[in-house]
This record gives sequence, C-alpha cells and structure tokens, in this order.
Amino acid sequence: KTIALFVLALIAVCIAQDQGCCTPDVWQGDISGFSRDLNLYWFEYTYYDWASRAIRADIYENYDDKELVYTYLELYDDNAVYLIKADGTCKYETTSAPGNQACIPEGGHRFPTTIGGSLQADLFIYESFVGQNITEFGVTSGSCFPIFGLFLERQQEIFLGDWEISYWNLLPYISDPFVFKPPVNCDLVSPGTILQFEKNRLANLAAPEDPSVHPLKDFFGNRRGR
Repeated sequence: KTIALFVLALIAVCIAQDQGCCTPDVWQGDISGFSRDLNLYWFEYTYYDWASRAIRADIYENYDDKELVYTYLELYDDNAVYLIKADGTCKYETTSAPGNQACIPEGGHRFPTTIGGSLQADLFIYESFVGQNITEFGVTSGSCFPIFGLFLERQQEIFLGDWEISYWNLLPYISDPFVFKPPVNCDLVSPGTILQFEKNRLANLAAPEDPSVHPLKDFFGNRRGR
C-alpha cells in the first residue's frame, strides 16, 4: 500500500511538472520578434486584459523611435476586431470567436532555470514524436508572466517559421483603461480581412518589391463612414 501511494504521488508530481500555465489576467509591456530566416524585426506594445477579454497591440517601425504604424484591437466581448491607423482612421470586422486566453498548453517538459543571474523562470519545451524540438515557452516561476514564446492567438497566426518572440518591461496592470475604447466611424470589412492584412504586411517587409502584397496606404485608401 505504501509503495502504491508513493507511485501515485510520483505520477502526480510528473503530471504537475508537464502542465502549462496561463499568464496573469492583466498585464502590459513591450513585445519584440526576430526571424533569422527573413532577417526581420517586429516591435509592439501590448495591453492584455483577459478579465474583459480585450487585447490591444500598438505596432511600431522600430523600438527606439516608437513611431506608431497601426493598432490591432481585439474586443471579444463586443465581437469585434479593429485595425486603427496612427491618424485614427480605422477598419473593423465582426467575429463570433471567443478568443483564446494566453496560456502554455499541457504536454510540454518543464525545466526550472535562472535567467540573467537572478530571474527564476520555467522553460516549457515541446517535442515531436521523434524528439525534434517544436517550440518553447519561458515564464516567470510562480507568476507565469511571459518571457518568450507565442502566447497570444494572433501571434500564432502571423509569426510562422523561426520567429522568436520576447517580452520586456511587463507591468501587472493596465495604466490607461481607455486604451480599449475603439474610435468611431470605422469602416466594416469582411471577417478575416484584418488578420490577412498583418500577414501581408509581414510578407511585404520580407519582399518589399512584390507588388501583389498591398501596403498600409492601400488598405486604408477608400473610407466610408460607419
């Protein structure tokens, strides 16, 4: 009986080590991305409020100048997704999707570690059946604040291939609750159009000479009031 209880306890510990976690319901901070294959960088400032099912990402040309290109706003309680240009002009589409919370999936191998000499972290590594490393996540131990990995649903859609996504200067609150308030007089577009725009923008950054990929100015070219 004692041996059986010990085995059950050991199994429970192993299962717990392989379970993922969800980030805190509320946080904001810098997110950067880099693709070696494409030799591209990506910079955005993200506000995440899962208590209200609202996510906002302000996309910049580069980290230092913080020149805003556009804002991607997901409001799942309102069934709407917005793409907002720096001058306030915007497009929006309706959605019936519930959205996905920023979580690490179950089934990975967890490895406690220390980053930068003092930051206690957990690394989650996911492998294929033949032992090939598929993807990795890094979070702060105990609190599950993201350090690196594709946590957000939108990231998983647009950052394909070898993109490395990192999180910086995260704060455990939303400094301005009005960041989730969309502008008025936005143009309605077909579902999936805004996500496709982001995919096209990445393709345009990778191959700017390709005329088949529409740039930002074309996407906002023809406006009509909502």
